[in-house]
Amino acid sequence: MQSDLKILIIGANGAMGSFTLLKLYGVKNLSVLILPSEREIFTNNKLMREDQWYPSDNTFIHKKDFVFGREPSQDKEIGVFTSETLPKNFFKQSDGVVIIASKIFHYETVVEAIKSILHENILLVNLVNGLKPEKNLEKICRKKGLMSPIIRAVIMGGTHSTFDNDSQCLQVYSGIEKFIIGNWDKSYSPEFRDQLNYIVCLFPRDKFEVVPKYGN
Repeated sequence: MQSDLKILIIGANGAMGSFTLLKLYGVKNLSVLILPSEREIFTNNKLMREDQWYPSDNTFIHKKDFVFGREPSQDKEIGVFTSETLPKNFFKQSDGVVIIASKIFHYETVVEAIKSILHENILLVNLVNGLKPEKNLEKICRKKGLMSPIIRAVIMGGTHSTFDNDSQCLQVYSGIEKFIIGNWDKSYSPEFRDQLNYIVCLFPRDKFEVVPKYGN
């Protein structure tokens, strides 16, 4: 993976997007794209607390780590952009990944907001929100002449229980366990394998599990 790889999360103010942000926190060149009206919502306590999703990694993001209108200059910083402040040369000629955590009915708006920064070396990853969302996203992108590859990410839930000796109670934690990535109707190819492995390598292995799948 190239050292100048950039990651942009869209919809990081929602449950799935903020979870993904927590799991990627600390990775170099990490930024988010939000709507102007969501700026205050984005930095409220929802993102400032410990990560309680399973598996819990006690991630905590401080407000000072969010830098508005510019790219991060160190690992612990997260660039925060709106559609108005996102530079048209954001990816330039570097490789990159755009993770779309928005609802499926927002795809048209999302694609319109990022079309100026996309090129064929940018992978689009959509967290599942609806039936075959990658097909809807692909249709919108191709209509606008955007040929970036699209990877589907299915969010898998899990339940984990532990017995607390002090309280003598069984504690049950439910939440996101891992991502299963792949386009279910896409046949195996070395290029597709490389694209999936590219996504797997984004997430620190000690924080989250991402599993590539080929075929149904």
